[in-house]
Order: sequence, then C-alpha cells, then structure tokens
Amino acid sequence: MVNKTCPACCEEIARRAIRCSHCGSRQPDAPLMHRALPGRVAGGVCTALSLQLGWDPVLVRVLFVLSLAVSAGLTFWGYALLWVLTPFEAEGQSPAAQTFDWLKHLFARADSSVQAPAPESKDQQTI
Repeated sequence: MVNKTCPACCEEIARRAIRCSHCGSRQPDAPLMHRALPGRVAGGVCTALSLQLGWDPVLVRVLFVLSLAVSAGLTFWGYALLWVLTPFEAEGQSPAAQTFDWLKHLFARADSSVQAPAPESKDQQTI
C-alpha cells in the first residue's frame, strides 16, 4: 500500500485518505463531495457522507433510518437538501446549480425576444 504524508502534521497516511487519521485535517488532493460512488443505493448521499466522514456506509445508512424514525421525517428533508446541493460527479454541477443555470438561460432567452420600441426622433415628435 502506497502512503503519503499529511501536509498538516507530517504523519504517514493512506494514499486515498480524505482526512488525516492523526490530526483530522482534510487533504488538499481529496475530491469534493459527490454522489457518483461505487456502492451507492438510492441517491448516493449516505455513501458520499460516509466517504467524507471516514465511516462505514452501512453505519451512515443505519443512522439515517434511525434518524428518520426519531425525527418524524425531518431527516428526509435534510437528505433531499444534501442531494440537491451535492453534484453527481466530482467536477460536475449540483442539481441546484443546473436548475439555476437553466432558469437563467430561460429568462435570458425570454428577455432577448422582447424588443423595446425604437425611440422617436425629435423631428417625428408632435407637440
């Protein structure tokens, strides 16, 4: 197994580590949170969270289900919010950003189709 050195504490850690096991700092070469991960079940949020936290994905899913039962569904909205804000791919856009871009493009097209009337020259104006 190939190791790397944590830039924060100079300890040897696993090459694919997102956080240092000694000091807990996030590694600069770690990918951003995204949902396109192997082992994802529904939306991929629990798997993405487990990777970011360094926990087992099954543990995160069990905590999610228990939290659903205790919070009377409030956890579902947290999951939905994380799904909307987390991109599918590491270099991709989140569904929220895609929606905002689509709306911006839609309204930009609507603005360009509406043309303002040409202003009248002083010679054409009547008093």
